[in-house]
Amino acid sequence: QMSEGKSVTFRAELATAFALAGRRTEAIRLRDELLKEGMSTGFVPAYHMALIAEALNERKASLDNWSIGARVGYEF
Repeated sequence: QMSEGKSVTFRAELATAFALAGRRTEAIRLRDELLKEGMSTGFVPAYHMALIAEALNERKASLDNWSIGARVGYEF
């Protein structure tokens, strides 16, 4: 598996690239893995989730994640 053992940033950027390339299934799989991992660690990277959602053309999810990141002081 290409993303195994890679950083959150790498996997989020890969998911974004997959989405932009039309590989929606792979993008969603990676996004879901990141969310599942985030649920167990207590850290879900709002900025990365916003980028993935935007690339998947999920505008509401993108804006929701962006606003979460802004509220907690995440530097974009």
